[in-house]
Amino acid sequence: MPTTRVQERASTHASAAPPPTVGDLMTANQRLEIGCCRCGRRELIEAPRAIELFGAFTTYPQLKRVAKCSKCGARGVDGDIWARASVEDHYRNHGVTATALQGETKSPKPT
Repeated sequence: MPTTRVQERASTHASAAPPPTVGDLMTANQRLEIGCCRCGRRELIEAPRAIELFGAFTTYPQLKRVAKCSKCGARGVDGDIWARASVEDHYRNHGVTATALQGETKSPKPT
């Protein structure tokens, strides 16, 4: 019996990798970045401190559900909080400069 598209998608999602955890930050040499969609507040937390606060096995989706913005009071359970490994750290670890991240494409002036 042929499978349907819905069944194919379900099997694909079932075999997908588990969501990243706060403890994964240590392995990747990255900080935790948490932000508020309501007020725009953004916080970078060093990996050891993030593990101390939230636990090494806490996934980002779990973290977003329990987080609360200390500036405006927005709650993650309402979908107003986001969390991820620091994008800045990812690029730094791969040798990309801040100038490249800002879209600087000008060639250096000849001397």
